[in-house]
Amino acid sequence: MKQTYNELHKELQRVRAELAECKEELAGMTALVSERTEELNTVTEHILRKRDVMLDSADELDAMKYDSVRHYEKHIKEVANTLRSQVRGTDELTDYERQVLESRDAKVKALHRTFPDLTSTELIICIHVMQQKGNKQIANLLRISVRTVEWHRSSIRKKAGIASDVSLPSALRRHLDE
Repeated sequence: MKQTYNELHKELQRVRAELAECKEELAGMTALVSERTEELNTVTEHILRKRDVMLDSADELDAMKYDSVRHYEKHIKEVANTLRSQVRGTDELTDYERQVLESRDAKVKALHRTFPDLTSTELIICIHVMQQKGNKQIANLLRISVRTVEWHRSSIRKKAGIASDVSLPSALRRHLDE
């Protein structure tokens, strides 16, 4: 009888361990699905904005069919300017990202000296965090998902030894002031 009880107890422990592994795997998959969903939402939003610009431009071109040649030229210039402004809007983000990446100001150097294990992306996120930018705003600027920003912030905390109950912007500034 004792052997049977011990065998059942061992089997129960094995099943519980498998269940814990399954739960952990499910949590990882859930996080991945959440991240992919956020990325898809961001891409969809970007595509919808482009679609709206294109539809507006098509409407303006349709309206030009009935205008005189002078009005026609004026409308073409307006449509071209609208399209250029939309393209410039996306280039500004790229320029901003480039400026941050190439920036060698004192804060970036100090952060890199203080936390040499941080990746370039983590350093960029540190700069944004110290500027009191939220996860969503940082994600939009860097064209990554909010979940990815959250993951990087967690990684920064681990590498810098900053506890989760401490304000990350304050802790980073404090380390720079030392």
